[in-house]
Amino acid sequence: MAVKTEHIIRFVAVAEHLSFTKAAHSLGVDQPWLSQQIRQLETQLGAPLFVRDTRGLRLTATGAQLLKEATALSEAAQAVEQAVQRIRRSHTEALRIGVPAFSYVLKEREDLVAEHQRRYPRVRFEFHGGYTPGLLEQVRSQQLDAAIVTAPFDDHDLDKIFLRRSYAALLVPKESELATGETLSVEDLRGHRLAALPRDLAPAAWEATYAALEKLGIEIVEVHEGHRGALYYYARRERLCVLTWQWGNEEETPADDMVHRLFSGWRPSRDIFLVKQSNALSPAVERFWTVAHDQFTTAEPAHEGALPLPAAIPVHQPARSAARR
Repeated sequence: MAVKTEHIIRFVAVAEHLSFTKAAHSLGVDQPWLSQQIRQLETQLGAPLFVRDTRGLRLTATGAQLLKEATALSEAAQAVEQAVQRIRRSHTEALRIGVPAFSYVLKEREDLVAEHQRRYPRVRFEFHGGYTPGLLEQVRSQQLDAAIVTAPFDDHDLDKIFLRRSYAALLVPKESELATGETLSVEDLRGHRLAALPRDLAPAAWEATYAALEKLGIEIVEVHEGHRGALYYYARRERLCVLTWQWGNEEETPADDMVHRLFSGWRPSRDIFLVKQSNALSPAVERFWTVAHDQFTTAEPAHEGALPLPAAIPVHQPARSAARR
């Protein structure tokens, strides 16, 4: 009787864990049933694979010999299963799209989904949240079919479509001197504290905006909770300024003790792109990309240049963290 591949895979799991309980948990099966499966395999082979005694579970010489070949078979079986899943996903009517937290207010996202559903009503969207570095990694590993991300980013193996450029405004405490006056320039922020999400969530975007502001003598206070609700909470509690971004449908409604100001002259901006892996072969993804191309024909606008830094003030201390009180 031929040995079943499933028995070999289960044997490898038990041999790796040297515990029926742990192996059963990793395989998602019952421990008594797994023990029975290994007994059946030992009966087929005519030799014990494990020593079972009060000291625990150990491989016999036969078990150790089998494990060398069985591991390769188990890994090959897992690779085939992954390939099957990829093929299955390529033919199922579902799209896995990575999105940043703010994207639910993007009119571009809303319009793209609406047009795609008009053309392909059977397709469903699965949205997965994250920040640009993690979303790009998941696109490259094919865990996501496409993602909405913010520039700058490395696009060497990606296709991309420009969606929009969004500009920053400033939310300031009502009692601040920045809350009054006809105009507000970036230079007016010198000596003030500015709340920001952590640098490590999106290092490239952080460097493009906040590192330049630091050079002007603006103290950056990082809020490590990592979401905008916490950012606004700490800005109000600690009486900090905070950048807000005009993402599209969103209308920032400041609290009574905060004032919204627009910058005059240069103002920080962020470009938003839709990306996918260049060699993505799924018909569903290609159809999605065609719809996106039809929807967004605007070329990426010229870069507006780096932040001007007249008489920049040296900053010797690193960005502060918002501390709990």
